Amino acid sequence: MRNARTLALIPLGLTGLFFLVALLAARSHALSPVLLSEAVTAKVIDAIGCFAAAFAFERTDYLRRTWALLGADMVILLVRDVTLIAAVQQGLGWTHMDLVRSILVLSANAAGVVGMALLARAWTVAGIDDERSRLERWSLVAVGVAIAFIATAWPLTHDLSQALRGRPFALSAVASDAGDAVSFVLLVPLALTALAMRGGLLLWPWALLTAGGSCWMIYDAMASLGAALGVMDRPRVAMTIEVFRWLACTLLDRKSTRLNSSH
Repeated sequence: MRNARTLALIPLGLTGLFFLVALLAARSHALSPVLLSEAVTAKVIDAIGCFAAAFAFERTDYLRRTWALLGADMVILLVRDVTLIAAVQQGLGWTHMDLVRSILVLSANAAGVVGMALLARAWTVAGIDDERSRLERWSLVAVGVAIAFIATAWPLTHDLSQALRGRPFALSAVASDAGDAVSFVLLVPLALTALAMRGGLLLWPWALLTAGGSCWMIYDAMASLGAALGVMDRPRVAMTIEVFRWLACTLLDRKSTRLNSSH
C-alpha cells in the first residue's frame, strides 16, 4: 500500500518539474516550444501507459481491449498533431487537411469514449457489489451530467455554430467537445468503482483514473474559458492550463503501473 502511495506522488513531482521548466522558459521568451513539447510528451506517456496496461492482460480479457482503445485514442491524436506541422502539411499536399484532421479527432474521441464506457462498466462485469441504492446512483449520475454540461456547454455550442457556418476546422472541435461531455459523465461510475474498492490495493488504479479524468475536465474547461476571454497568449495562463493536461496524462501512466503490478 505504501508503494502505491509513492507511485501516486510521482505525477505531482513530474508536474512540478514541468512547471519549473515552463517558468524558466517563459522568462527567456521560449515558452511556446516547451508547451508544444509538453503536449506531445504528455500524449506519448498517456499512450505508453494505456498499452502497458493492455498487454498486462490476456488477449481475451475484457480490460485488454479497453486499454487498447484508450491507447489508440492518444496515438490518433498524435497523428493529428503531426499534420499540424507546416512542413508535413506542405509535403502531403492535401487540399482538405481540415477534413482529415476532423476525421482523426472524431476517430480518437470515438475510441476514447468507448474505452471509458467499457471501464465504467468493468465493475458490473466483475460483479462488484454496490451498497448504494438505485436512487443514489442515478442522483450521482445526474450530478455528473450537470458538471459535464457546465464544462462543455459553451465550447460545444460555439464550435457547433462555427461548423454550421461551413468552417471545416470546427468539426474536429465539435467531436472533441462531444467526446469530452460523454467522458465526464462516465467519471461518476469510475468514482463509484474506486469507492467500492476502498481499503484494497485495487483502489489506487481506479482512484487515479478518476483523478486523471477530472484533470482532463478541468483542462478543457479552463482552455475553453481562456479562449473565450482571449487570454490564452498569456504565459502564466497557458502554463497553468497545461499543468492539468500533464497531470491527466501522468496520472494515467501511474494508474497503468498499478494495474500491471496488480494483475
